[in-house]
Amino acid sequence: MEVKITYKNRVRDESYISEEVDVEEYGYFLGPGAYFEPFICDEDTEVDVNSVRIIKVREVEIPENGILTLLDRFRHALGFLIAVVEEGKFERIESPRKINHVVFLPLESGKIKKGELLGVGCVRIVVEKPKPVLLEKLQEFDRAVSIDPEVFIKSDWPYLWKK
Repeated sequence: MEVKITYKNRVRDESYISEEVDVEEYGYFLGPGAYFEPFICDEDTEVDVNSVRIIKVREVEIPENGILTLLDRFRHALGFLIAVVEEGKFERIESPRKINHVVFLPLESGKIKKGELLGVGCVRIVVEKPKPVLLEKLQEFDRAVSIDPEVFIKSDWPYLWKK
């Protein structure tokens, strides 16, 4: 399927680039393990309530096949992260990435100092599979855990329905 993507080579660039790319549908299996990645402010900055701000952070590396999810629980007192900013043309998940900026939404006005924690992300490693393989695995799982209602009702668990 052809889609048009739009991106900037640098965060502060005035112009952007648009191009048509061919994309395919893929499925991903999430690995059982994950790790937390802190986003630490790398500059002193002033923020104003409800005024979204791009803030420089210490570089965070996301490994190849890594998916980042921002956690809302760990945040700065003045607001929270709503996204990360990647420079240049975005790549598939298989490519490692470096993050140097985040999008911050302040809930209060104030000053954020260099070295303060802005938020935390959770990185999970995935295994890519074509969509048909993923659907087949999900159907196998469904067959394995599905309960036949007739068998369940006639089971040796009648005490569940006693009043």
